[in-house]
Amino acid sequence: MDAEHEELRFLSGDVITVFGDMDEDGFYVGELNGRYGLVPSNFLELPNCNGPVDASNQMVS
Repeated sequence: MDAEHEELRFLSGDVITVFGDMDEDGFYVGELNGRYGLVPSNFLELPNCNGPVDASNQMVS
């Protein structure tokens, strides 16, 4: 199984960059510190921003 199909290990508060749309099982492909893998959507939230929201795909675990 390649890295894109394995779950990405992360800790609460990590900022993960997600790519593409959520799959039918509720997972995103994400990147953290140069590592890529699947991230369950129910573990993610948009980061709190005091300024304008940009087009980046970063979410907080």
